[in-house]
Amino acid sequence: MQVTIHGQTKYIPVSTVTLVRAGENETYPFHCINCGNTSNIIGGKVVKIYPIFEPSDQIPVLSTCKACKTKYVFQDSTEVISDGVKVLLYPKDQLQSFFCYLGGGEVKSINKILEYNKIHSYSFYANAEVHLPLITKCTNRDCDLIYQFNQLS
Repeated sequence: MQVTIHGQTKYIPVSTVTLVRAGENETYPFHCINCGNTSNIIGGKVVKIYPIFEPSDQIPVLSTCKACKTKYVFQDSTEVISDGVKVLLYPKDQLQSFFCYLGGGEVKSINKILEYNKIHSYSFYANAEVHLPLITKCTNRDCDLIYQFNQLS
């Protein structure tokens, strides 16, 4: 995301999290997908997570995970989206983790779903190396979320 701060243009890497309304006064914890720590309370269910700023007519508000400094923009969905959470990954050379946004459990490894980099993807649900695209469940047996992973080339 390009921003101008004190007249200087800077690029800030952000992930766009798209939500749909869940119900009156329903809120959910949002755990950072990169480190698993709780970073926000959201008023809807996540339907899409993209590793870029997805343009919208809504006013962008950046939120930062206090633990790992990952930045997020949350926005309402403007389209009908199927069940599950669509995730677009941007693999880098170093190994990265993907955690369930709902969390679930005292031990962070309980909700780690995927480890990946440019040449490797490992599913904790399948306990095996996998190839993307991938549809998988959360590793926490109390969580019924299904994730649909794709990757940017």
